[in-house]
Amino acid sequence: MLVSLFYIKTSELSQGFSMLGWPLIGQGTVPCCCMLYNRPTGTFQMSDLKFSVSGRSESASRIAVTAREFTMIVDEPPALGGENRGPNPVEYELTALLGCLNVMGHLIANEMAFTITSLQINASGELNPDRLFGKATTDRAGYKAINVEVIVDADADKATLDSWLAQVENRCPVSDNLANRTPVTLSLETVETVPG
Repeated sequence: MLVSLFYIKTSELSQGFSMLGWPLIGQGTVPCCCMLYNRPTGTFQMSDLKFSVSGRSESASRIAVTAREFTMIVDEPPALGGENRGPNPVEYELTALLGCLNVMGHLIANEMAFTITSLQINASGELNPDRLFGKATTDRAGYKAINVEVIVDADADKATLDSWLAQVENRCPVSDNLANRTPVTLSLETVETVPG
């Protein structure tokens, strides 16, 4: 049976949680509203985490998106009808992938007991804009493929780094979302205009 816990001793946390710097509440404890204790096995498990963003359209090409206390501007370059005030949606998609790979790279390196001196990650992808603009095409709307180049300097041999990279790819949530079909549900709400 799984029982929700609110706090757990830091000594019982994995290296990963310590490395990510979860804030301490009092001496030697961290908030664990998202951790569950499995009594039969005596182990701690994570419950699902929910993330959300909210956006308000500023123009036909630009939207301001809020995530926690951060605001991100999403826009298109002039060639795609925008004002170039921020990266476009598919550039943010690559950005999210790089951000996730970076976190997982350092987390797993810590677990495998080696040090990353420097880490450069480059990503690119190609897509056919025909479907985007409503033209007849058999191509999908999104990237046909995404290529990621990982350049790492670390005190580990090639075999260790190969294992590290495989785990990074396997455990990265954004990589998982891109590589596997994830259900997306769109719902519609309309705003009624009150007669003046």
